[in-house]
Amino acid sequence: MTGITGGSPCPVRIFKNMVLLASFTQNGSRGYGKVGDVDNDGLNELVIATPNGDTTTYLKVYKHSGGGAFSEVWNSGFATRVESRGLSIGDMDTDGVNEIILAQSYYTRKVDAYRHVSGNTYNLVWTDNNGSDNHSSCVGDVDNDGQKELVVGSGNGNWDTRVYENGALGWSSGAVDNQQAVIGDVDNDGQNEILAVSGASNNSNDGAGIYKWNGTTYQLIWYKLTGTPSSTLAEKVLWYFHGTTPASDDVFV
Repeated sequence: MTGITGGSPCPVRIFKNMVLLASFTQNGSRGYGKVGDVDNDGLNELVIATPNGDTTTYLKVYKHSGGGAFSEVWNSGFATRVESRGLSIGDMDTDGVNEIILAQSYYTRKVDAYRHVSGNTYNLVWTDNNGSDNHSSCVGDVDNDGQKELVVGSGNGNWDTRVYENGALGWSSGAVDNQQAVIGDVDNDGQNEILAVSGASNNSNDGAGIYKWNGTTYQLIWYKLTGTPSSTLAEKVLWYFHGTTPASDDVFV
């Protein structure tokens, strides 16, 4: 388990069996961390994005070097201001190898994917300059065809949740509000859905919704207005319901 908290410099803490294994700091006031096999060698790496919105922002890859030691093996060294918001690891183009996906908000307002080339080198291999404040990214099989898709939640600009197939935009929810989206089987039927949470602007669209692939498109099967901003809670929402028309007390936001 990896924890990255606020502060300047930003502390990174790694736990094993709930015991602190390693601790170090990063530049920036906060950060995002993901664990996954990004160089496709069968071993996991630690990927960190520090989104403090200035030229000290980095996307970094660390390898475990023994005991409680982790060594930095690559960093993006962004030359311009970047506000990183959504970090994920997954095979977004179904070629059998993982990419690092970084959704970015103001300043750059795009989504980038990086792929391991060789040694400790990662190259930028895909960009979507969508002009939105992108708040989240995740990779998973959302149409349940055995192939993974990239799901991105955005705010100012498109105000939507989007699904990319092999790097091409395949679907958009249309403008809703600030969006964060995650993938999971929320109704326990063995198929994944998209959980999208809206908010941060105190308007009538603040709430949470579930989209499900119906064989043709992604259909909104459930939506609940909360009346308060909730976009920062996407990965903290607890969902329990039965069928497609859950009772109001089945969802906690």
